[in-house]
Amino acid sequence: MSNSVTESGPKRTQLNDNNTDLPSKKQKTLDDIWKFINLDNLDIKVFYQYIKSKDSVHIVDDEGYSLLYLAAYNKSLEALRILLLQSDIDVNRLNGPHNELALHAACSKGLYDAVELLLDNGSQVDAKDSLGHTPLTNAIFSNSLLTVKYLIDTGEANVNTIDEQGNTLLHLAASNDFIDAIPLLIEKGIPVDKHNRRGISPLAIAISLGYIEAANALIEGGADVNGKTRFATVLHHAVTWNRLEIVKKLVELNCDVDVVNVLDETPLYLAVQQRKIDIVRFLIEDAKADPCFMPGNESNTTNLPLLYAANHGYTEMSKLLITPKTSDYFMQTSIDMSNRVGHFGTGEFIKEQLLNRLQASPKEVNTLKDEDFASLFKSFSDEEEV
Repeated sequence: MSNSVTESGPKRTQLNDNNTDLPSKKQKTLDDIWKFINLDNLDIKVFYQYIKSKDSVHIVDDEGYSLLYLAAYNKSLEALRILLLQSDIDVNRLNGPHNELALHAACSKGLYDAVELLLDNGSQVDAKDSLGHTPLTNAIFSNSLLTVKYLIDTGEANVNTIDEQGNTLLHLAASNDFIDAIPLLIEKGIPVDKHNRRGISPLAIAISLGYIEAANALIEGGADVNGKTRFATVLHHAVTWNRLEIVKKLVELNCDVDVVNVLDETPLYLAVQQRKIDIVRFLIEDAKADPCFMPGNESNTTNLPLLYAANHGYTEMSKLLITPKTSDYFMQTSIDMSNRVGHFGTGEFIKEQLLNRLQASPKEVNTLKDEDFASLFKSFSDEEEV
C-alpha cells in the first residue's frame, strides 16, 4: 500500500516509538489512515478519530480494501459494529484483487461473531470471489467448525460449491487437515470420491499431505479403498508417499493389492522401486501381494520386482520377493543382472536360493528365450518415472 503524499499536500507528523502521537485532524490524509488501518493492523484509536471526523466510510486503500473488510480481516468486532451502525454502509461491496466481501474476510479468520453480524446486516451468504471461493469455502480454510455449521444452517450456503481448480469442500477440508468438518460435509451429501481438475480425490490429497486422521475420516465416511487417482489407485498413491499406516488401513478394508497403474506397475513394484522395505515387507507378508502378478495372466512366473531389486543390489528386498511361483530361469536372469552391474552380494544370495530350490526338487530349469526378456530390461533404468 502506498504511503506517499503529494508535495502540495500537508506534511505528516512522525509517530514516536510508543505510537502515542496520533496525526491531527488537519494532517490526517488518506495515506495516514492506511498506515494505521491495513491488512496487518487496525489501530482502533485512529479508526475512532476517523469516524468522528464524519468523513466517508466508503474509502478504500490502494488495493481496493474497504474499512469494513479490514475490520473483519483484523478481527476487530468493535470497529465492525461501529461501521455497521452507519446508515449507508454497503456490506456487499467487493474488495481487493479477488473481489471478496467482508464476509469472506470474517470467515477466513473463523470469526463467528463477525459472520453473524454481517449476515444479520444483509451480507450475501453464497457470493463467490474471483478464485471461486465462497464464505463457506473460507470458513473451511479457517478450520472453524462453528462458522461452517452456522453458514450451512442458514440454508443459503451451497455445500456443493466447486472452486476454479475443481475442488469440493471435501478437497479443501482434506488439504487443511480439517478432520471435524469431514463427517459433516459427507453427511450433507458432498461426493466423497469426486476428483478435482488434476484427477485427485479428497482421500488422495490427505494421503499426499500425510494427514492420516483426515484420510481415516474419509475412509470411514465411505471413500472407495480402490479409488483411482489420475494415473493409479489410492494404494499406489499411499505407497508413493510412503504412508505405511494408510497402506495398512486400505489393506485392512480389503482393497485390491494386485492391481496396476497406467504404467502397468503394481503397488509392490513401486515400493521396491522406491526402496521402501517396510512397505514391501507388509505387502508381501501381510497383504499377500504377488510379485509375479500380471493382469490377465494368472500363471505368470516373471517377477519384475525381484528383477528390479537384483539390478539395484537390494539384497534384503530380494529375500522377501523370491516366491515359489518365480521361475528358475527368471531367478537366473536376476543373478546375471546383479553380477553384470556389480552387485555380487545380491547375485550370490539369489544364486544360493536357486541352488537350494534345485537341490530340494531336482528338475530342469525352465527355459525361455532371451528375447522374451529383452522388452523387460528397459524397465529397470534409474531414469524411469516414478
